[in-house]
Amino acid sequence: MNTIEELKCNMNSVAPEAKIYEDSTVTLIGKLHVSILKAKTVEDETFGEFYGSIRIENNGRVAVHTGPRQSNAHVRGTKEYTTGKHLVRFSINKRNAIFNLSFNIISKSTSCDPYGWYTDDDISNPDHSCMISKDFDDFKGETSFELELTIDCDQQKISYFNERTKKKHEINVNIKIMPFPWQLQFELFDCEDRVQLISSRPAS
Repeated sequence: MNTIEELKCNMNSVAPEAKIYEDSTVTLIGKLHVSILKAKTVEDETFGEFYGSIRIENNGRVAVHTGPRQSNAHVRGTKEYTTGKHLVRFSINKRNAIFNLSFNIISKSTSCDPYGWYTDDDISNPDHSCMISKDFDDFKGETSFELELTIDCDQQKISYFNERTKKKHEINVNIKIMPFPWQLQFELFDCEDRVQLISSRPAS
């Protein structure tokens, strides 16, 4: 094995992202160049704190109501939202369409009712003066959904897009009632109800 190949092997063991190449126009030791590319990553939303009969799986990406009986159980996301616009895509699978499940935002710093939606087409909105979208018939009777939630801190509102119905609904958030930072929250009730976080990213 020549010197270049030996160095590549050694570098790969400590810095896999390093690139090593040979410059044929330069002689002796100057022929060797090492560059390390810094990976830019965005931390994904995951589940963290929970209350009640919840099991977290798949490295924090899945929350399941474990039973053994129906009961209110809550699980929060780990990320805190204070500025910008963020997209969180997730899927919901319910055992029975009769029982409710909700997806919301809450304030980390203040105890108050959440802003969000229930799967019986009801809305959680502690400030009833805020405008909400009309024609809300999106979930009732269904047990499986894939949704994209938009958390818009700059415009102080949240909205979601339903992949099946192609409907979008929006709620304005009163930050006097719900100050920053915001966190994602799900409420599960029926045994085996399941939420999976698919992706999260800042909106462009």
